[in-house]
Amino acid sequence: RSYGTIARPSLAFSLLAISIGISTLDHTVLLNSNYYIVGLYLLPISLLIYEVYRMDVISSQSRALGTFMLLIIAGASMPLMVDARMAHTGELFKAGIVWDLVFLLAPVAVHTIITKRGLDTDVLNRSADQVMLGGLLILGMFDQSGGLLFLTMYGLVGYTAFKYRHHVLSCIAPIAFISDYWLENHGLAYSLLDNVLSDVNGAIDTTILWFSEVTGIIVGMHMMLILSASLFDLRSNVKNDEIIENPYPWAIPVVWFLFATAAVLPTASWLPLIAVLFGIVNSWIRGDLTLIPLLSVALIFSFFIGFSDGLNDFNGAIFGESMLWSGILIFGLWLSEQRGILRMNVSEDSKTAEMDLPLEAQLRFLAMASLLLSFNVFGGIGMIAASAWATQDAFQKGNKISILFLPLLHGLTVGNELSTFDVLDESMRSILVGSVFFIEGAALIVYSSKTDLIYDSKLFSWENDEEFFSFVEYMGFAGVISALTGVIYALGEEQTKLALFITTALLTALAVTGFDSKHSHVRWRRALGVYGSMISLIILFNIIESTIFQSLTIVLMGLLALGYGFIYQQRRHTIDVRDTEEVHELNTWIEEVEVTQEASGLMAKIETVKTDDTVEEITEQIEEVAEEMEEIAEEMEEITEEMETIAKAIPVPKPVKALEKDEGFIETLQTFDVRMPPQAIEQIKRTIAMTPHEGFNPVVRVNMLGQIVLDFEPK
Repeated sequence: RSYGTIARPSLAFSLLAISIGISTLDHTVLLNSNYYIVGLYLLPISLLIYEVYRMDVISSQSRALGTFMLLIIAGASMPLMVDARMAHTGELFKAGIVWDLVFLLAPVAVHTIITKRGLDTDVLNRSADQVMLGGLLILGMFDQSGGLLFLTMYGLVGYTAFKYRHHVLSCIAPIAFISDYWLENHGLAYSLLDNVLSDVNGAIDTTILWFSEVTGIIVGMHMMLILSASLFDLRSNVKNDEIIENPYPWAIPVVWFLFATAAVLPTASWLPLIAVLFGIVNSWIRGDLTLIPLLSVALIFSFFIGFSDGLNDFNGAIFGESMLWSGILIFGLWLSEQRGILRMNVSEDSKTAEMDLPLEAQLRFLAMASLLLSFNVFGGIGMIAASAWATQDAFQKGNKISILFLPLLHGLTVGNELSTFDVLDESMRSILVGSVFFIEGAALIVYSSKTDLIYDSKLFSWENDEEFFSFVEYMGFAGVISALTGVIYALGEEQTKLALFITTALLTALAVTGFDSKHSHVRWRRALGVYGSMISLIILFNIIESTIFQSLTIVLMGLLALGYGFIYQQRRHTIDVRDTEEVHELNTWIEEVEVTQEASGLMAKIETVKTDDTVEEITEQIEEVAEEMEEIAEEMEEITEEMETIAKAIPVPKPVKALEKDEGFIETLQTFDVRMPPQAIEQIKRTIAMTPHEGFNPVVRVNMLGQIVLDFEPK
C-alpha cells in the first residue's frame, strides 16, 4: 500500500506536540482583540500541507491518512477553543471564525496541489477515499464559527460522494447534523438567519430526531438530489434495457427525506402530499404515465389531509382551498402533457398508449372539476378559470363535451360570484342564474335543430355519421335540461305555479318536435316531452288551491292527452326504413361510378309501428286479399290472351338496357339514375304488402337526415 512519507509516526507526534503546546495558552487571550492568535494552528497545518506537497505520488491512502492527522490537530485544539467559547459573551466568536479558516486551508491546499499535478489514477482506492470523506465530515463537526467549516465540509463531502457514487457516505451524511453547535447564537449562521426569519429560535429548535426546520431543509434537498438520480438510473434501466452498475440508492434516502420533511412541515399531515408528488415524479421519470390520473386524485385527498391537520378540522373553506391548489397542480400536469414534457420519457412499448381515455382528456377533466369545486376561495378565481377554460376549449378546439356543459359551468360561476361579493338580493340572484341556464339551454336547442350548419362547421370533425347524430341528440337533451333548470331555479321558490306552467309549455313543445318527421328518430324528445308535460301538470294540479283552475288544469291535461293520441295515430301510417348497419347520407349510396352486382349499398331496415289489430282481423284481411287476387288473376288471363293477339301486329322492340340491370336500379328523368340495394327494395315491398293502404299511394323519399322513409299519401 502506498501511504508515502506522510505515514511516519514522527510526523504525527510532531504535529500533536505542536497542537498541544498551542492549546496550553490562556483562553482569555482569544476573547479580546488578540483573537487572531488562534492562527498559530497554521504551523502544524502548514507542516502537514508541506509534507503532502513533497510526496511524489499522492494516493488515496495518503489523503486518508492526512485527513486523520488533520483530525488529530483539531482534537488537540479543542480544550483551548471550548474554554474560549464558554467564556465568550459577544455576538460573533471571532476566534472561531479564524480557527475555521485555518482548518479550511488544508483541504483547499491539497485540492489545489492535486489539481495542478493531476490525479494519480494508478493509486486510487474507493475505500480509502470514503475514509477520507468521512474524516472531512467529522472535521466539519468541530465547527467553531457557526457554519463556515461545517457547511463547507458537508457540501464538499455530499457533492464528491454524489459525483463518484460513494453511496455509503451519502446515506450516513445526515448523521453529522447531530452536531448543532454551528447553529448557536454566537455563530455566522444564527446571525444570518436572524436577519431573514422572524422566529429564528423556532427554526433551529429540534422537532424530530436531531433535525430542526433549517437542518431539515438542507437534508431534504440533499436526499431529493439522490432520489432524483436513482429515478434517472431506473429510467435508464427501463429505456435501455440494461442494468446500471452501482446505481444510486433510494430506500435509505427516502427515510432521511421523510424525517427531514417532517421536521420542516408544521405537521406530519403533509407527508401524504410529499409522497404523492414523489410518485408523480417517479412515474414521469420512468415513462409510465398510467398511474398519473390516480395520483392526481390522490393529490386532492392529500391536500384535504394537509390543510385539515389529518381531517381533524375539515370544513367547507378547507375543501375549497384543497380543490383550488389541486386544480392548479393538475393543470400543470395537463399543460406538461400538452407540451410533450410529460411524455418525454415514454417508450414506444409503454402501456400509456393502451389507456381507455387519453391522458390529456383525463387530466383536463380533473383540473376543470377541481377548479370548479373551489367555489368562493380567493374570490371564486378557480370557478372563473374553469369556466373560461371550458369556453375556450369549446369554441376554439371544438370540444363537444365542453359545449354540452357550458350552461352548467356558466350558471354556477355567475351564481358563485354573485354570492361571494353579495351582489343583489337572493331572489334577483336566482333570476339571473336561471336566466343564464335558460338562455344557453335555448341556444343549444336551437342549434341542435340546425343539423346542416353543425355538420358543415369547421369547428368540429366527425369520425362517422353516428357520432354526429349522437352529438346532435345530446345537444338537444342538454339544452332542454338546462332550460328547464333555468325556469325552475329562477321561479321555483317564489313563483312555483308559473314555473310549472312554463315547464309544461316547454315540454309540450319538445314533444311536438319529437313527432315531426325531422326528429322522428329521436325517441327521447317524445318520451320526455309527453311524460314530462303530463307529470308537471299533475304537480301543478296538486298545488293549485282554486277549484276553477284545478278544473282548467284537468281540461288541459285531457286536451294534451287527446292531442298526443291523434299525433300517435297519424304517425302509425309513416314507416321509417333505416340502415341495418349505420345511417348513411344519400351520397353514400348514389354512386358516380359503374355499379356491379356485388357492390355494397344502403342496407335498409323497415321499422313498423305497433298496431292494435288483432290476429283474427289480420287473418280476415289476408283471406279477403287472397280472394281478390284470385279474381284479378282470372281477369289477367283473359287480358293476356287479348294482348297476345294484339302483340302479333306490333313489332318487337329491342331489349331495353335498363332491364338488364338488377332490381334496385331505378331510371329517372333527371341527369342521373338511382340505385338502391335489393334488400331495401324487398323490405319496402313487404311493408307495402303488410300495410292496408286503400286510397293511399306508397311514396318512397329521403329525409333531411339521409334516411329512406316510406309514406302513404292520399291518391
